[in-house]
Amino acid sequence: MDIVLKLHQIFGERILTLVIVLGIIYLAATWKADNERPVIGRILAVLVDLQVALGLIVYGLSFSLPRVSPGMILVHAAMGVLAAGVAHMAAKNPPFLAKMGRFSPVAGFGLALILILAAVLLGRGL
Repeated sequence: MDIVLKLHQIFGERILTLVIVLGIIYLAATWKADNERPVIGRILAVLVDLQVALGLIVYGLSFSLPRVSPGMILVHAAMGVLAAGVAHMAAKNPPFLAKMGRFSPVAGFGLALILILAAVLLGRGL
């Protein structure tokens, strides 16, 4: 349990946030509306899915821990699942914020990043 929890924390707080920021910068520089879905967008969405899967494993194992509030974990998990959904919507072409033009995947992944960071802050309080 501790190994999976540490992996979930390190991947979510440090690695995933850094990779998403770098991906947003790359997408801002290279995305064109006529091209098919960029590979980096799909990779970012899958990385968020991986983090959610790790979180759900921790969520399933955490009921044996007396110090953790199930309500807080539920909100934390819901924010992670919502971030994964937003990341997948941002990775598709045309993205769900297509009216923003060139910066639509940037805005979508930025929203996913905000949700991830909010979940991290909430998770630190657990």
